[in-house]
Amino acid sequence: LDKLESLYLYIWQWINQPCRNEAGVFRTFDAKAIKESVLFDLFGMIGKKEIKSLDTGMSDVQAGSIWERLVRHAIIDSQSRPTVDEVNRQRIEEALSPDFIAYTDRLLYLITQCISRERHLQVPNCLKKFVELHLDMWIDNAITAYFMKAGEHYVVDVDRTGTSNDRSPNITIIDKDTGTDQTNTQWVEALHQFLQLKHNCKLSVQSLKAVFISNVSYFKLYDKLYGLTGTLGLRGERKLLEEVYEADFVILPTAKPKQFYERLPIVLPGE
Repeated sequence: LDKLESLYLYIWQWINQPCRNEAGVFRTFDAKAIKESVLFDLFGMIGKKEIKSLDTGMSDVQAGSIWERLVRHAIIDSQSRPTVDEVNRQRIEEALSPDFIAYTDRLLYLITQCISRERHLQVPNCLKKFVELHLDMWIDNAITAYFMKAGEHYVVDVDRTGTSNDRSPNITIIDKDTGTDQTNTQWVEALHQFLQLKHNCKLSVQSLKAVFISNVSYFKLYDKLYGLTGTLGLRGERKLLEEVYEADFVILPTAKPKQFYERLPIVLPGE
């Protein structure tokens, strides 16, 4: 999945392009337009709209008829994508003959230009189907990442757990309920990667692990639970555990009398 970096960058550059007016802003965040641009770069496109552009006098019916002939002769597929790496004149003539033979040269030029187009995305063929399946979600997450705020949804910082030698800053998720950093967790569907692009961090490989179960749900899979704790002894905590896990409590006395006891704090005017 490290071969998808050019795709992430392409989408991120699209939604960060400068806008001169309201129409430009709308186009910048138009998920449909982004998807069409990505798919055209990956596969090319020779649809009825492109065929009709060959002649200002061509009708929709004529353009549709030519498109159907190209599909029938396996020059393009049902999604208007070229199925060949090169097209010869004879094959075009066979597809157009006899009604549209006059468009041979122009159609040959159109198909050749589509096949030899400049490409910005370097995605292996083995991953193109995977890209199609996830592209909608990736585009949505790119737009989401654009509006997310550091310090509220995540932090940008170096690893402070000591588990990595890499001192480059990275994206660390903040648990919205507890406020703790989730250093070993990544957002899925490329959201994490778009945030890394946003803050010029090193791109990580997208995680495909989408299966998650909380501690509460995991513990509820078992009929019998037992454990020891030295920190969850307050009344409110015990009540919560009783309600969630239906657990009983037994207080174990310490082996030795405690030498520590806490006094009420006193606020003084000086040292």
